[in-house]
Amino acid sequence: MTHAASAAELESLLLTRSLDDPELAAATERTSDTRVLPDVSVVKVGGQSFIDRGREAVFPLVEELLEARSTHRLLIGTGGGTRARHAYSLAAELGLPTGVLSSVGSAVAGQNATMLGYLMARHGVPVVAGGGFDALPLSLSEVRAAIFAGMPPYAMWQPLPTRA
Repeated sequence: MTHAASAAELESLLLTRSLDDPELAAATERTSDTRVLPDVSVVKVGGQSFIDRGREAVFPLVEELLEARSTHRLLIGTGGGTRARHAYSLAAELGLPTGVLSSVGSAVAGQNATMLGYLMARHGVPVVAGGGFDALPLSLSEVRAAIFAGMPPYAMWQPLPTRA
């Protein structure tokens, strides 16, 4: 029978063990998650699904997102789309590590976030990155939305997974 890890147990392990320690990993799995922004809805705007399709797809989406703010607080992530996929294929062909591929894709997702941000700026919706995430609760409280580049934060030199 497994038991839930207490905050004290987890804190003790975090202070005394390596982050790859199996006992620490098991205690982390047993600890319940804390929802930091429990009343926020996360929406992913696909690069291929919307941004790559231009004005015809993006302008109606912007209107829907603005309308949704009346009943939801929105954290809007953007994908990289076709441009990111092209860059991934070139970088993978060159054997670059996963972290480099992620950085390339994140740059494109960031461009898409910026473009969406320009379209929503007159409504006060900010684009957040890096240290800007510290102000996220304020943005979500005041304008009920914020935009970010929706790519996972891999380390720069994380190696490519081995192929089976």
